[in-house]
Amino acid sequence: MNQEKIGSFIAELRKEKSITQEELAETLGVNVKSVSRWENGRNLPDHSILKELCSLFGISINELYEGQKITKTKKVRQIFLFYSLVSLTGIFVLPTLGLIAPTFILGSILCPILGLIKLVSYFFRIDIPIMMVQIGNSALNPIIGFVVVLILSVVLYVTGMGAWKLLIKYIHAVSETKKKLYLDL
Repeated sequence: MNQEKIGSFIAELRKEKSITQEELAETLGVNVKSVSRWENGRNLPDHSILKELCSLFGISINELYEGQKITKTKKVRQIFLFYSLVSLTGIFVLPTLGLIAPTFILGSILCPILGLIKLVSYFFRIDIPIMMVQIGNSALNPIIGFVVVLILSVVLYVTGMGAWKLLIKYIHAVSETKKKLYLDL
């Protein structure tokens, strides 16, 4: 964001409307020094008056921050680019994170349950057919296996929640970008 460019844009718009700095300051409820500082690029208008300032000059907030008027063609190109990018990334991001997150979280719940079942069957000498870790002809002791399953469960849960948070961040980022694009159309 170039404050000097924004300042000269505000001065240009004010002069196009044939408004003095004093009249602009009075309309916006600020003092004349504030308007002068904006136009000299030393300060930016306060966020509380941005909408009113833009409305007064018939520009969008994006145009104010660009320091120039944005043509509709440029806006249409931005929207097209946005939807192209979202479509391409959405094909991979949404299904991948959408499948990984619940699968890993569910796995983090099931692993300790299955490990506990194997541990109980070991202590009570009950033969319950269940998956177990086996290397060659030797099987992992159910007590050690249960500890390994607990560690695996934590790793699955952390990974699943991380994938879930990434999915939510992606959706929020797309939503916020979409709002910004359509804010001033």
